[in-house]
Amino acid sequence: MIKHAAAMVLGSAAFFSQANTCIKSGCTDIVETLFVNEGGQIYVGTPGNEKLANCSPVEGAYFTISNSSTNRQEIYSLLLTAYSMRERVQLRVKEGTTGCTIAYARVDERW
Repeated sequence: MIKHAAAMVLGSAAFFSQANTCIKSGCTDIVETLFVNEGGQIYVGTPGNEKLANCSPVEGAYFTISNSSTNRQEIYSLLLTAYSMRERVQLRVKEGTTGCTIAYARVDERW
């Protein structure tokens, strides 16, 4: 019985350590919203609270990919794939930016 209780506690801790979250450096979650406006600006939203990031999210809810980012197409491609497959993605923002500019995005099957 004690072994089962210990396994449940350890399993719960592992589950909660993988929880979807936003912190000052960005968010790790699924991509819930992905859209492009007429001017070509790309917006990314997660179910998390983007306001927790150390930047100013657009409308309090969206990170952006800068039009001048050299890795713009690669980030967009990764996010579009993650969105399509409902995979979790880590979005690292450039702290202090208006629009919460995404510095990089990462997927990892270990999450």
